[in-house]
Amino acid sequence: MSRFFSVLIRRIKSRKKEQKLLKQFHTWKNTLHLQKNNNSSNKILIIRLDDIGDYILFRNFLGYYKNAERWKNYSFTLLGNIVWKELFEKFDKDKVDLVIWIDKKQYLTNESYREKIWSELNEKKFAVVICPSRTRPLLLDDLCAIATGAKTMIAAENNFVYDSWNQLSNSFYNELFPADNLTHEFNFNRSFAEWCCKQNISITKPEINIDKSETANIICFIGASAKSKRWIAQRWIELINMIKKENKYNIFVAGGNSDVIMAEKIVADTGVNNIAGKTSLNEMIEMIANAKAIITNDTMATHAAVACNTPLIILANGNNYYRFTDYSSFNLQNVITMYPERFSKKLKDQKNNLLHYEAVSSDIQTISAEAVYKSLQKILS
Repeated sequence: MSRFFSVLIRRIKSRKKEQKLLKQFHTWKNTLHLQKNNNSSNKILIIRLDDIGDYILFRNFLGYYKNAERWKNYSFTLLGNIVWKELFEKFDKDKVDLVIWIDKKQYLTNESYREKIWSELNEKKFAVVICPSRTRPLLLDDLCAIATGAKTMIAAENNFVYDSWNQLSNSFYNELFPADNLTHEFNFNRSFAEWCCKQNISITKPEINIDKSETANIICFIGASAKSKRWIAQRWIELINMIKKENKYNIFVAGGNSDVIMAEKIVADTGVNNIAGKTSLNEMIEMIANAKAIITNDTMATHAAVACNTPLIILANGNNYYRFTDYSSFNLQNVITMYPERFSKKLKDQKNNLLHYEAVSSDIQTISAEAVYKSLQKILS
């Protein structure tokens, strides 16, 4: 019964959010003072403003845009999210000609900062805008695309749960990619790049080329973007104490600044290493690459571990499973995804064709520490 009311309250809030955002979009759009470009320039803007994990699943295709025959005589500017700037500058800075960085928090809360970004985009006189993101926020990607005044606007059909958002968003583009809903995000990014660049791309999994020197480290990523995606502290404590009994591994608890309190609780009960909030992005990528294994909620560590070929256990709640946590079609022998009992049953009932699943916080807790420990032994054997 508590699950029913949790989902009901969430849906009521969701309907209010839908209308509120549409109103905010039109208010912001009315403040734009734009000049339409005549499409005579040879400048292309790629907009990619989602988070670190999304960028890891996209970055291997970035160079294909610049090298495509279709865009042979164009220069490329990337509009990027500043949270993955460090990763971009180490591995990808040669894939575009120019970068404009956006602090999303500043953009969404500071009117003068936002309008400064819009003015800069309009002054650059881009002829083409490409929005490769599968889920395209109206206030971010769409308004920045509109701000350019570009004549050619390219994107995928948006796939928010709200049809009103999707219809409005899609109306601003004159080339739309008809996406396949039930496909992994990496495969979507490849398909979009092939369609947009008119070429075949053979890469089959995310890759981060980094020198590896394997350690005895097992890293537990305890954070996630939503409460329903997080294993509780007690589960982590149970699991870590099982691993410690083997006396083989150095165990680290990792996460962002918002995970520090939970990490301290876990460390107090287990005595393992705490690196939550203490590493840079590139330092963490290097640790992931060199780890014996990664155990993580649905976070960027999932995709970084796959890209670095590090043995991986994913603890997932089932939301958007086909996009981010289902690596079964990649034929990876060292990746195991574990789901809540309720989700697994529903997925089986739907014959692996479950487009939407609403998880609540209690769902993921049905994944036991014992089951995760057995999976860890399997990928390490």
